[in-house]
Amino acid sequence: MKDNSKTFGFTLIELLVTLFIITILTGASIPLLRQYQRTNELKLTAYEIRSAILEAKNYALAPRASGTQIDSYAIVFYGRDYGTLPDEQAKRNSYEIFECQNPSVADSPTCEGGTKVLVVGSTRRLPKDVQFGGFNWDGGFTSSAELRFSVTKQGEIITTFNPSTVSTAQINITRGAETFTVEVSKATGVINVR
Repeated sequence: MKDNSKTFGFTLIELLVTLFIITILTGASIPLLRQYQRTNELKLTAYEIRSAILEAKNYALAPRASGTQIDSYAIVFYGRDYGTLPDEQAKRNSYEIFECQNPSVADSPTCEGGTKVLVVGSTRRLPKDVQFGGFNWDGGFTSSAELRFSVTKQGEIITTFNPSTVSTAQINITRGAETFTVEVSKATGVINVR
């Protein structure tokens, strides 16, 4: 009687070649995955900035209950080159939301004569290696910027833009050569991330 059963298997050489190919492909894909992760973190930061702007606007639409007259809410951005004093430099690449209480001029773009009170308990910082690349508020880039929303005008932007031809405020968020821009329309308040 003849045994017709055949055994199938892999030789040691075939297994080693397969493992070598898998190792090469995995090693080649790791830098691509890291770059993808870094790009996604930068994009996520841009969307967090967008959400923070909407948060400040929402405060203006429904002001916090307090014993003082609240005129407006502002989100203040501190860029990578902000300030020369140590306490100012500590605020670099961060942002805060303030309310303007009891201003001497209603709907002042700068809270003139009023008191600026921090709404959120602490400064919000950008992730490591991510920074504000600049703020195009007036046709040129600045190291800090403030975007203010009126309570009486139901969240309308009351920040002064100069010259009047600037139709959007731009907030650049960078990491190395990569940049995302958050654009806020002066007329409509629409916020886009590009």
